[in-house]
Amino acid sequence: MNNALGNMIAQLESWESAAEFNIPEEDWVGYVVRNRTDDLYISAFSAIFESLRKEDANALKSDLRELAKTLLIYSKSAAARYIKGVEPTLNLIYAAACFYISDYPATATLILKDVSNSDSLLDEEKFLYTFLLRSISSSNSYEELFSDVARLPTGKIWDELNDSIRDSMALGLEEDPRLYIASKLLLKCLERYCEYSVGTNLSNFAHEFLPEVWEPFLFNEGAFSIWELFPSQKIALQNGILSNQDEVYSLQMPTSSGKTSLCEIVIFNEVRVRQKKVLFIVPFRALAAEIKAGITARLQLADINVLAAYGGNIPTRSEGQNIETTDVLIVTPEKLVAISQMNSELLAEFTTVICDEGHLIDDRSRGFQYEVLLTRLKSNEDIRRKIVFISAILPNIDEIHAWLGGSEEALSVSEYKPVEIDYAILRRQQKDYWQLSFNTIYEQPKSYFLRNFIVKDDFRFINRNTGNRNLLPQRGSPAMLASISALKSRKHGAVAIFTTQKGPNGVSGLTNAMLRLFENDAFSCNDDFQQSEALEQLRDYIGFQFGTTHKLRALLSHGIGFHHGDLPQEIRREMEEGIQGNLFNILICTTTLAEGVNLPIRTLVMHTIRRFNGRIMEPIKLRNIKNIVGRVGRAGKEARGRVIFVNSDEQNIAESVFRDERMEPAKGALFNLIRNIDQSIRELNIQLSNDLFERQNPEFLSILDRIDMALIDLVPGDIELNDFEDHLGDILESTLAFRYCDTDELRARIEEVFRLRSQHIQESIDAARWPALKSSGSSPRYFNYLEGLEVVELDLWTELEDVLDEHWLEEVVLEVKEYPLLDLEDIEDGLLLQVIRLWLSGCTYVEISTDLGIEFDDALEVVCSSIGYKLQELMSKVIQLAINSHGENISELALNWSSLLQYGLGTLQQLDLFERGATDRLAIWGIQRYLEANNVQLRKNRLLRFLRNNSVAVRLHLEQDARVPMLSFNRICKELSLS
Repeated sequence: MNNALGNMIAQLESWESAAEFNIPEEDWVGYVVRNRTDDLYISAFSAIFESLRKEDANALKSDLRELAKTLLIYSKSAAARYIKGVEPTLNLIYAAACFYISDYPATATLILKDVSNSDSLLDEEKFLYTFLLRSISSSNSYEELFSDVARLPTGKIWDELNDSIRDSMALGLEEDPRLYIASKLLLKCLERYCEYSVGTNLSNFAHEFLPEVWEPFLFNEGAFSIWELFPSQKIALQNGILSNQDEVYSLQMPTSSGKTSLCEIVIFNEVRVRQKKVLFIVPFRALAAEIKAGITARLQLADINVLAAYGGNIPTRSEGQNIETTDVLIVTPEKLVAISQMNSELLAEFTTVICDEGHLIDDRSRGFQYEVLLTRLKSNEDIRRKIVFISAILPNIDEIHAWLGGSEEALSVSEYKPVEIDYAILRRQQKDYWQLSFNTIYEQPKSYFLRNFIVKDDFRFINRNTGNRNLLPQRGSPAMLASISALKSRKHGAVAIFTTQKGPNGVSGLTNAMLRLFENDAFSCNDDFQQSEALEQLRDYIGFQFGTTHKLRALLSHGIGFHHGDLPQEIRREMEEGIQGNLFNILICTTTLAEGVNLPIRTLVMHTIRRFNGRIMEPIKLRNIKNIVGRVGRAGKEARGRVIFVNSDEQNIAESVFRDERMEPAKGALFNLIRNIDQSIRELNIQLSNDLFERQNPEFLSILDRIDMALIDLVPGDIELNDFEDHLGDILESTLAFRYCDTDELRARIEEVFRLRSQHIQESIDAARWPALKSSGSSPRYFNYLEGLEVVELDLWTELEDVLDEHWLEEVVLEVKEYPLLDLEDIEDGLLLQVIRLWLSGCTYVEISTDLGIEFDDALEVVCSSIGYKLQELMSKVIQLAINSHGENISELALNWSSLLQYGLGTLQQLDLFERGATDRLAIWGIQRYLEANNVQLRKNRLLRFLRNNSVAVRLHLEQDARVPMLSFNRICKELSLS
């Protein structure tokens, strides 16, 4: 592409952005292109056909992508209203074809969704339209031929189709330029389709491909469910991921590049072709729920049973039964460990393992469990497994792949992303004026700038007391700039504002800035967001749970939500579903959301990418920033994504991310700990010993317990305690940490730490209690704490009939609460028990806060963190020990008490409903009141059948129950099929 054309395209993009953000025409820079739109269009069209002659595929796709964006602006952009003389339907078909040829098929389909097929189109244009829209109707000869070979584009009919189009192209070259253009683009599209079609690639790379076997999965009811692969998916198939070998396959695939559908293909191949059961491991619950929702529909059409088990730490009995019959188990590492403790033989049945979000092997909180689990799965000599390890961002995925035992040929690395992302830095032009500088690491046309993005008038408001026009204070703060940037971006798609923490310098500060703008009717707001009935129901739900004055409820009335890790799980779910369902279109969030769940985000505003580490503000990992910005611009949802960094001081960091420079490797949580221990020992010049270890602070002791639990988990199941050290070398060499201890000093250190901790385990545990410890999932420290109290031996375990039994609360729960590493010493016993009583009686968060006279955020922390996470986790381990002691005599209520505590339920009937798909706590309590009013004692599936048979009465009761918000009512009716 020549420089003159590149400069014109740069001007057009800048003009389009200015129009999109409603910047007044008098503030536009001198866009010469405004008076030469016809010239640019003709030049762009000529450049398209010049590009099609290029032999360099990458150069062709790069140029064609820029030209496709140019055509799109003429018909489908904020600037299009200023441009005349371009026929919109034809132009969008041409733009879509260029996007498709340049490897952006989802964008091609997206931009044609609102375009109507016209009788005035040529047959070639109609076929191009229906082909790109994925809506073949056999309305002409081209479509009839394509329908016959779409599943496997080869052979005589495929050749006939291409020859017919070539004839049209030759005729068009002589007589009709429009016919030539359509035929030429059509040929190039079919050429690409043949290369990437699912049928072609399965035929070439799947083991013993039989079309009739794949039919119910790929093509159901005549619709081409999966037409073709993305380039990243094709690489995986080429590298043998569908082979008949039990090997390790590692994939580096950027977010939104087709991981989910590739996993579906892999799962179908494993279950239906290879007759294997699949374990799908994900690091946290929200992602497990999303993957379950994403892959279940298509797999169920192929009669593949998918089960997600990710809540709680003790598998329920129904989960245990369902796991035995499931084809695909989606599970978190914590839940998988618990399942394997329940049934050690069950894990052996799953001989294909998919490990998602593999970079979290480095995460300080999740990494230990994930790393240990992978170590255990890969090093089992008795069971051959196929392992698929996936990460979007790991720069050292080749090293982890080798550690897992993978060959060089089975490693797939792709940088392909099906939606282009622009990034911009907000820079101060002058006092109270800011401009956006786009794509600063590139040359024109990709690099351009937009002046007066934020101006002084955006901060103006009318003082209600004086009637004067004033300027908002703190208008240059990152929170205010991020808020205004988001408000200016929302008209053209959903917006996420990312920040690194929840407090005044994070979610809370952004919330206050947004509310300050709206409360003052600041000029920047232009609050024309249209509320829906569904949003009003969400606001009522938040008001019921959090109180009518809570800031989240106030934000939602302006179409804005927020999401962070300290919110209850059900509120986080509503925020995720709300932005996905377009109930609101701005979401303030932290890494809790941005690193995991896929969002339909058009614009991501980066409030800050620094976090306070206890001493200074430092950037979060570059690879995490890369993962976050990769969430922008979902394929099939947005044509482009945009990231705005509002702090110009962070430009160098942003540019490193977009250059893909200095990405941190993931060496595992265990290695990071060993390195830190070694550094401290050297600096202090002291001798390492278990006595030294045991004198450290509770935070370090908790980490130390993870090492102990890792050692216990990795030692073979039939090994006696006295033989523990004999296997230490094998355990050590199997870890990722040992691989990265690349100096003699570090290897000596990890050997020393493992040896000391193995000695500590042998010295602190009675050999007769070793099997109980191994099956409990507890650390030796917690195990010994409970042994000393004799809590597990109480008769209460076999007699418990009331979830709030006072003896149980006093003699079991409070004893567990006193465990030093639980870190609940700041909560008085009486307060803790009061919160538990209210929580297990169905009270909401605001009711608990009000009844106990404590701050709302304090009540939320006690319920969600202190009780729902810390106490619940330790109670689940006590229960596991009690199972070992009391066997089948254990009370069903005692067995499930930790789950009731986690979910805030009061009866086993309620838990039955939860295990059968009901997830809304308020609605479950409403059904409980119905059951009590009608003296219904049924359980499990019989209970569910009763509710469905009496659905009219149940629905009427719930509708009249003042403690069941309409959102809760709608959700449970859908989840339990109460229609």
